[in-house]
Amino acid sequence: MRFITIIFALAACVAANCPSARASEEAQKRTEFNDLYKKGQAKEALEKLAGCREPDSLQLIAKVAAGEPNQSVATQALDMLMGLDDVDSNIAQIIARVFQGATSFDRKLAYAEKLSGMAFKYHTLAVMVQYVAGMDYPESSKEALDRIQKEIDSLSGAARKDMGLLSKIRGLEKQIEDIKKNPEPLDAKHGKYESLVASIGKLAGTTFKVDRKFPKFIAAWWGTQQADFLNQDGITIALKRKAAAEAKKQAAGK
Repeated sequence: MRFITIIFALAACVAANCPSARASEEAQKRTEFNDLYKKGQAKEALEKLAGCREPDSLQLIAKVAAGEPNQSVATQALDMLMGLDDVDSNIAQIIARVFQGATSFDRKLAYAEKLSGMAFKYHTLAVMVQYVAGMDYPESSKEALDRIQKEIDSLSGAARKDMGLLSKIRGLEKQIEDIKKNPEPLDAKHGKYESLVASIGKLAGTTFKVDRKFPKFIAAWWGTQQADFLNQDGITIALKRKAAAEAKKQAAGK
């Protein structure tokens, strides 16, 4: 009888550690997550997925990080992903999709700063560059004033012969007056843009000059550099796999 009891105990132990058992456990956690999330309990729902690594679980965490209205919960979800061991850059690819799907510029800005020290760079840089290259360049107040003044200067001579241009010049002068009175909106937006570019540069290990030409510049830069970053990630994967194998070997020898 004791022998049979031991057999059943061993069987239960094996079942608890087999992939199907773990899968069932995570599936239950996802069900609990969905139930809580539907009730508006986003933080409690997210905590159900702590430590989960199955693709379906990671996708739920990623969706929270990208789209959850509560920024603190969304950031917690990103931190959960960033805290997972990533040997083959699979987590890095999910994180890149989080940045891509982030629902506001401010969220992308905050995430870019958090991701600037990632070991795997290719996929994250790819979506960041795509985003910045597709943006309309936000002028600073000084850049806007310089641009408008140059336009006024170019029209001034012709306005002597074409009185209709005087109205346009007056409109441009009014724009200058308004910007001088309230430069903060332009400068705040430009400052955030500079911060985003700085985070991209930190991740890439370089610095960028921010000006009107930057969106086109970074697209061209990525065209020449992306193969190098893909290769660097390949080297990082090889090193991480080797380190993991050695750690496993040492653990088995104890």
